Amino acid sequence: MKVLIFLSCLLTLCGCSHHTDDLKRFTASIQTQVDGTIEPTATMLVVTPYTYRSSALRDPFVWQLQHTDASVLTPKKHCLTRDFNRDKGPLEHYAIDVIHFSGIIQNHAHHFALFTTNDGKLHKARVGDHIGLSSGKIMTISTASVAVQQMLPDGAGCFQIKTIHIGLNQAGEEHNA
Repeated sequence: MKVLIFLSCLLTLCGCSHHTDDLKRFTASIQTQVDGTIEPTATMLVVTPYTYRSSALRDPFVWQLQHTDASVLTPKKHCLTRDFNRDKGPLEHYAIDVIHFSGIIQNHAHHFALFTTNDGKLHKARVGDHIGLSSGKIMTISTASVAVQQMLPDGAGCFQIKTIHIGLNQAGEEHNA
C-alpha cells in the first residue's frame, strides 16, 4: 500500500513540468502589440501662499457680532404675541404652502373646510381652528376660498397679522393669494 501511494505521488510530480514556452510566446506577442509610452502628467499650478497680517481689518474667519440698537432687541410692552402654550391642532404641523383647499362639507350648524396635506391626508377644519406653522386661524369659509389670519414675526419680538386666502379654482387646484 505504501509503495502504491509513493508511485502515485511520483507520477503526479512528474506530470508537473516547466513547459512554459507557449506562455512566453503569448506574453511576447502582447508586449509587441501594446504601445509602451506613457503620457506626461499635467504641470501643477504653483500658488503662492498669502498670510493675512492686517490688524486694522477684521479677521475673516471670526464671526463678528453686529451691534444693534437695544430697543430693537427688547420686545415692546404692548405688542401682539403668539400663545406658545396652546395645544396645536393637526393642521398646525404643516406649512401653509403644503396645505391644499379641497372643498367644503356642511351639516345643520357648521361649515367645514376640507384640506389635503402633502402627505395625502385629508383634514377638516371650521372657523376658529388653527392652520399652518405661523399660528394661522381660519376666519371665514366659503365655497370659493378660506380666509386665514397668520401671525408673522416683525423682527422685534412682536407679530403682525396678515390675512391670506386659500382658494379653489375651476380646475380643482388651490391657489394662495
